[in-house]
Amino acid sequence: MRKYLMGTALAVFAVLSVSVSAGPFPKNLLEDITTERAKYGADLGKAEAGALLNAVALKNKALGFGLLRKDSGNNCPVAGLAVRVSCDWIVNINSGTGCDMLTEGPGTLPDGSEERGPSGPQWCDGEPFDVSRFVTPVGTSPIDPPIPPMPPAKDCTAVKMQLTVAKTQIASLMVERDQLALDRDRVIDEKNAAVAARDAAQAALANVKCLGPRIFGYRLSCTVVR
Repeated sequence: MRKYLMGTALAVFAVLSVSVSAGPFPKNLLEDITTERAKYGADLGKAEAGALLNAVALKNKALGFGLLRKDSGNNCPVAGLAVRVSCDWIVNINSGTGCDMLTEGPGTLPDGSEERGPSGPQWCDGEPFDVSRFVTPVGTSPIDPPIPPMPPAKDCTAVKMQLTVAKTQIASLMVERDQLALDRDRVIDEKNAAVAARDAAQAALANVKCLGPRIFGYRLSCTVVR
């Protein structure tokens, strides 16, 4: 009998020693709890309480916060989890402590039906819990946003057609530019030729001497003087 009692005492001491090793929370979640609670009505049902708990734990997942699995008694479902969890506790796997974060949460009436509760936000210094019952929250954490999907490919046919038309117009304008340049050079050559012909005619006239009698003011005989 004494050996049995001694063994039981050692087992109890081992459990208590695990609890004593629990440490403080890495963060006070009262602000997050209050923010999430404001998204619901005056009273919470079990599904709503489960969603609220999961949202707060998920937001602080990187700090080790999660849910407390509770297989029997008053428990709440969480969409995406195969197990049911406590309707008011959030726990931390790193510190080994948990906290009742909702006052007067939803419960179960004697006839088995659900009882909604006001579920007011609260926080505490933390109480030890069985870490084997820790449940990781489900969903995507705000610090690990999902990779956005690639946008659908756009139909560039119309743009390509516009570019083709623009290239054709540019090519046509370049041909016109080259033709205008040729016309400009031709006009310049014609002008230069006309100037040269004028200068030659003026030089030739400078050597012409007209002699003889005048008729109506003009001499009838002209000779080129060399």
